[in-house]
Amino acid sequence: MLPIVLQNLLSAVVSTADVLMLTHVSQAALSASSLAGQVNFVLTLFYFGLSTGASVMAAQYWGKGDTETIGRVQGLALRYSCVISLLFFLAALLMPERLMGTFIADLVLQILSVVAQSERENIKKRQAEGIAAARARGVHLGRPAIPAPEGFDRIVRDWEHGKITTKDAIRLCGMSEGTFYRRRREMNVLKKR
Repeated sequence: MLPIVLQNLLSAVVSTADVLMLTHVSQAALSASSLAGQVNFVLTLFYFGLSTGASVMAAQYWGKGDTETIGRVQGLALRYSCVISLLFFLAALLMPERLMGTFIADLVLQILSVVAQSERENIKKRQAEGIAAARARGVHLGRPAIPAPEGFDRIVRDWEHGKITTKDAIRLCGMSEGTFYRRRREMNVLKKR
């Protein structure tokens, strides 16, 4: 754990030093450093995915007591890391403009979009769980219900027979037009039962 923390700290210090030094050089130099940082970010994501997958598999084999397979899993992860590093090296060497152009920008945007979508789904799931838990406890959600006034059924009957206008009925009930119509529907449903 400590080596990972130190590596991330060192990476952050290098990035900060780049910004501090390049602000005095030019805007273009600072932008180039930022673009190169995106390539490094994508490479780090690959390494992170490989190490996470290898750690999970190693933990499973450790639980089974199969230490020989753990060595094979770690070796496989190391080989994949070397192949990915070689591919990034060749891309940076042979086509740096394309690598630092739209390819990385699109890739980073897609990665961030996936993360944002995943977080949105998690938020909706947690929200639904919270609402279900609140309902199970008997908590009322939303605005408090406006009770129907005394004589509501008489006001509705007068309105239905044309004795009073809609505006007068709403004023007598002391509620909005939408609430008036909703209460009338609820009253009709209760009468039918």
